[in-house]
Amino acid sequence: IHASGFFVPVIASLISVPVVASLICFIAGVYTISELLRLEGREMPLISAITRHAASQSELYGFAVAPLYFALGILLTLLIFPSPVSGGAIAIFALGDSAASIFGGFIGKRLPYNRGKTLEGSLAGFFLAFLAGTFFVAPWIALIGAAVAMTIEYLPLPINDNVLIPVFTALALTLLV
Repeated sequence: IHASGFFVPVIASLISVPVVASLICFIAGVYTISELLRLEGREMPLISAITRHAASQSELYGFAVAPLYFALGILLTLLIFPSPVSGGAIAIFALGDSAASIFGGFIGKRLPYNRGKTLEGSLAGFFLAFLAGTFFVAPWIALIGAAVAMTIEYLPLPINDNVLIPVFTALALTLLV
């Protein structure tokens, strides 16, 4: 699900940023209603099933807010930063964060200062973030963007990284373009 964010800037370039931003807001609203219903013991057919399969154990007992942070990070990046910077940052975030989570969850040596992250997950995230970024920006810019994204991913920050990674990566890319 997280990796599908890669397609947001592609779709935005085909349709338009305002239409895609409106769709993100609409989907976030439907998701919020679905979560509120789920907490009351009722379900929204398709969305509740997806949430049940994608949510972590701790999210199953409360409002699963991570998808809203994900939507907010992508939405802010799409609206604040111009293309191709927004596309590069969103792609770096979506694929880098996904790869770090997948590879880090299966294998890996825990990193110092943030025991929730692994070396293998961070390296896989960096590599796929770099590759994703090259679809939108020059390779050397994607390389720096991937480094920024994985650094933010590693840091134990008080604000959700689903918001911070795309926004700060886009800021870094803006300074380079």
